[in-house]
Amino acid sequence: MTPIQFKALEWFAANGPIGWFDANAPTRHTRRRLEQAGWIAPLPAQSMQVLKFEITEAGRKALAARTPT
Repeated sequence: MTPIQFKALEWFAANGPIGWFDANAPTRHTRRRLEQAGWIAPLPAQSMQVLKFEITEAGRKALAARTPT
């Protein structure tokens, strides 16, 4: 896990489910990497709801297992 990924996971853990358009959210590239690793996942879409991502259990474990460098 890179320092950027670690900070992004911390951000998702602190902010909960968040829309992809949030200006304070990690970048699209970082979100894709976290999603590919299974550390975040999109929530099931509701009608007329913006796609949102949240940290997964695997992401919480990865975050807990690593300390920032």
